Amino acid sequence: MLDIDMPGASGYEVAQRVRRTEPSGKRMLLVAITGEMPPHEVAAKCYSAGFDLHVAKPADVKALAEFVILGITS
Repeated sequence: MLDIDMPGASGYEVAQRVRRTEPSGKRMLLVAITGEMPPHEVAAKCYSAGFDLHVAKPADVKALAEFVILGITS
């Protein structure tokens, strides 16, 4: 899980680096958490950067937990 607004590197940059360097066949689950607006535009940017899920703040913790559990077990 990455916040989009982090000091030093944005969550977008980190996600892109992860996708470029992860081993073949070993895709890491990446979740973006942000309060940036408008959510639909930010979500599109997140998916383009390589995130698997965009969660707008305040986060729906139950839905997030279900996504992570399903992502890990599938």
